[in-house]
Amino acid sequence: MVAESRPAVALRCQVADASLHAYMQQHPFLTGPSEDSNRRALAALRAGIRVVEHAAPGTIERRPHQALMLTPPENAAARALLKATGMGDAELRHAELDYSWRAAPLPHDCADILCLGSGTGEELAFLRARAPAARIVVWDYVAKLRPGLAQAVQAQFVRCDLVAELRARTQPFDAVFSNHTLEHLYDPDTVLPLLWQHLRPGGLLLAGLPLDGDDSVPFHDAVGRMGRDAAKLHDIDLGIFDAGHPWKTNAADLCDTLARSGFVDVRIAQRSDAPYRSAGLAATPSRLPLPVLQAAHALTFAPARAVLRRLFRHGTPLALRRALVALERRLAFGAGRLKNGFAPDVRVCARRDG
Repeated sequence: MVAESRPAVALRCQVADASLHAYMQQHPFLTGPSEDSNRRALAALRAGIRVVEHAAPGTIERRPHQALMLTPPENAAARALLKATGMGDAELRHAELDYSWRAAPLPHDCADILCLGSGTGEELAFLRARAPAARIVVWDYVAKLRPGLAQAVQAQFVRCDLVAELRARTQPFDAVFSNHTLEHLYDPDTVLPLLWQHLRPGGLLLAGLPLDGDDSVPFHDAVGRMGRDAAKLHDIDLGIFDAGHPWKTNAADLCDTLARSGFVDVRIAQRSDAPYRSAGLAATPSRLPLPVLQAAHALTFAPARAVLRRLFRHGTPLALRRALVALERRLAFGAGRLKNGFAPDVRVCARRDG
């Protein structure tokens, strides 16, 4: 079944100072140890936020989770690889739920795959199960792969700055895979054409990401207002705005950006029975419904943030910002947990023409 998304506002946070990118990823609410860096990052955001609106919505293909997964033998092969690294049964079930459907469109006969931003690397087992003969190369800013996983899946890991590496290398791949990495781009209009260049003609870009710019996301309207009046962005707003996800895209914006970068056959898929990454597939959800969580936020953190903004017009003391962020991270109705928990989780496929 194919359903249209509603029109939404996308945001780009184009931070020209590349030295701030890693800092903002480590400290997305600008509560890091250097107040000078926090202030510089806030100034860069104020100068670099761009609002992108589309007259027509994009389209998202919504299908049940089981219809989007790898085959049972492929899932079994991936589980065996992960189990060999010491992963327990509960972790195995979670990994299959999260990664199997993301790897499913990958062609079996890929000669080589570039994986961007692997984190602990569970997705590599599913890539290997799908393309058993492929050479897998992994790039990431930090080395966080599970011990033994690179050896188990026979992947080559390179610790590097992703954008710098894309600029420096020219070797093409049959497929580029990323999972929850594209939303961290500070300039997708530059990086996506670089990814296009790293694909052979007919090669596949396959990525999982949240649609932070979809108008179903909590605080979408508030973030849109902040973007339109970026000069007034306050440091206490970063708990809602989240500088760690600088590309707050939606279906229309994602399709348009990929098309302008040279990609064709762009398709966005979402699991109809698990639309959010944290939703799971339990018959009875264990968490409170979104309206209840939003009401709890409106009665607690929203007024606290408003008071701090009034008391500290030129910047909230770091200790208070840290305390608020720490408390929000602990509670289900904190801004970051609400936004990340209820942003539509999608899989996008696109090809280099040729």
